[in-house]
Formats: sequence, C-alpha cells, structure tokens
Amino acid sequence: MKVNTAESIRTANNVYSHYGSWEAVRQSSVLTDGKYVIQPKADDAAAHEAPKAAGRKVRKAG
Repeated sequence: MKVNTAESIRTANNVYSHYGSWEAVRQSSVLTDGKYVIQPKADDAAAHEAPKAAGRKVRKAG
C-alpha cells in the first residue's frame, strides 16, 4: 500500500481508532519482513463485517 493516499490514511485512522494507540497496534501485531502485520481476532473480524453489511441495500419483499 502506498503511503499518504486516501486509502492508506483511511486505513490508518480505522486501525488507530480500533486499538486506541499505535503502541497497542504494535503489541497486537507481528513484525514480518519489516512490516507490522495485524492478526485480527475472531471478534475483530465480525466487527469489521458489520459496517459493510450495514451499507448494503435491502430489498423489500412483495
């Protein structure tokens, strides 16, 4: 991912707001090839799916 693009800034803001600090992000991640890789927990994955589902259009029956 390129740095300072709209997508990278949005991702950074989401990660920071989820963990509360960069130190907490580092503690929850694994350093792999010079990059911090966040290993989401099962409940984290469910939390990230909820906003996507909320944005979907729902068809009314009938």
